[in-house]
Amino acid sequence: MQEMKFTGKAAGLSQDYSSGTYTISFFVNEKLAVTSGYDSIKDMEKLSVTVKKYRKKRSLDANAYAWVLMSRIADVLGTSREEVYEEMLRRYGVLYEDEEGCITVTVKAEVDMGKVGGHWLLLKKNGKYAAYAMIKGSSEYDTREMSRFIDGVGAVKKCWSVLTDDLGSCYVTGLNVVHIHHIFNGSRKAASEKYGFLVPLHPALHLWGPDSVHMSPNKGLDLRLKQECQKYFEEHYGSRSDFIKIFGKSYLNN
Repeated sequence: MQEMKFTGKAAGLSQDYSSGTYTISFFVNEKLAVTSGYDSIKDMEKLSVTVKKYRKKRSLDANAYAWVLMSRIADVLGTSREEVYEEMLRRYGVLYEDEEGCITVTVKAEVDMGKVGGHWLLLKKNGKYAAYAMIKGSSEYDTREMSRFIDGVGAVKKCWSVLTDDLGSCYVTGLNVVHIHHIFNGSRKAASEKYGFLVPLHPALHLWGPDSVHMSPNKGLDLRLKQECQKYFEEHYGSRSDFIKIFGKSYLNN
């Protein structure tokens, strides 16, 4: 066994006055990690010990949401989502670190790091050599790291829609005079922006007409759009209960 990892809480600190050495003890949550791992380290003369504040791992849904955002950006730019992913990692990603700081490599300038494997941030290049830092993949991020990554990606694609790539044409009529409508508005306006629940509508369908979404809330076109968004949410983001927690109720009958 190369290492022993566990979560817990500091239990106490004592000093052997004859030798001047300290002993620190912990309450441990993972009993098996300690009982099975101790024998493999007890005879090692020197260990490298790091203690840090526990952070809950981010959910897989958060990573899936980041990929949805990047896919939408790729559609608009006409590039692959993998290329967008690499660019977002370079802008908003987290660097790998060890005890000495960021993990870096220096290679000949002509080396294509895309073929090396992993994710890399160019630090400097002098014509003959280039220095790179290694970036964590988003699947390894904890909750705080993922939140910062999603905020960065979302800022790039703040005004976007899961329903259409063409925000310049009415979603219903195809006319090119539009208002951008937040399908869930009021206190849930920010959630509409986060999940891409925006849609371009002709002003008569947005505000002015008797059947517009604001004149006839929760029926007709407004209900149809909310149902389309809920279906998308349940297919890509989370469960129905997750949707209800964020948007207040279900708009689907089934």
